[in-house]
This record gives sequence, structure tokens and C-alpha cells, in this order.
Amino acid sequence: MNASSPIPSEILDRCRLLKQQWASMQRLNAPQTSGKEEQVHHPRSPHLRATLHLKPLTSAGVARPHFLIECEDLRRQAAPRSGRASSSLPHLVRLTKREQEVARLVCEGRSNQEIADNACLSLPMVKKHLHATFRKLEVPSRSRLIALMR
Repeated sequence: MNASSPIPSEILDRCRLLKQQWASMQRLNAPQTSGKEEQVHHPRSPHLRATLHLKPLTSAGVARPHFLIECEDLRRQAAPRSGRASSSLPHLVRLTKREQEVARLVCEGRSNQEIADNACLSLPMVKKHLHATFRKLEVPSRSRLIALMR
């Protein structure tokens, strides 16, 4: 997803550092963690926080890291919130059990082939479930799906 305003240099620098760490682990053939997460506070506004999620995705046989950046205004969290589970429930009830399983595996950073292997599905069936999920939840991409399901 493209940012609608410039991304602060602190966030970009932290993303570069995470990517370098990921690349070093790749060169050493060390096992990858399922997803690294770091938080960055705005230097002039400490109530603004960005949480960076490194998601190692594999697609087309090429492994590469993707970042999901969640921005928060911590002042808004001071007010009582409804639980995260209740806010995501309306999204999940629209999906079949199989679509929920595929969405969960996407959120874990799995490729379509890995999802097919894990869920005992054919690759075309994974794509069918994924497209149905995108349509039902009105999201255009995997990254938007991950952001919605968090």
C-alpha cells in the first residue's frame, strides 16, 4: 500500500535496519522467525507510534521481506475501546471456514503454494478462496488483508 504522505525517516531507517538483519540471517541460512516486530515513536510527538512488522513472504520461489506499518495515536487509546476480537468478528463471519483458514495462513506470511500444502488444497483452489476473501472483505491485496485481520 502506498503512503499518502512521506514516511518519516525514523521509520524508513528502522525498516532498513530490519531488512539488513533479515538479509544477514538469509546469508547465514539461519532459520527465520515468522515475523519480527519493532516500535518507533515520533521524535517530536511521543504520543505517535509506528509498529513495524517484518513479514518474510515467499512467492514465485523468491523470498523477500515485506513490511506492514501500523501507525497509532496513543492518546486515542486512553479512551475505553471495544475489544479487538469483537471488532474483527464481523469480518470473519463473512468468510467460510476454509476462507478463514486461508486468510489466517496469509497473515502468517505464507505463499499460495505453502497454503496449498498446509491446507491440503490445490493451488487453483487456494487462489479461488483468496479471491473470494478479497471480494467479501473488500480488500485489494494481501497486505490490506493482513492489516484488516490484525
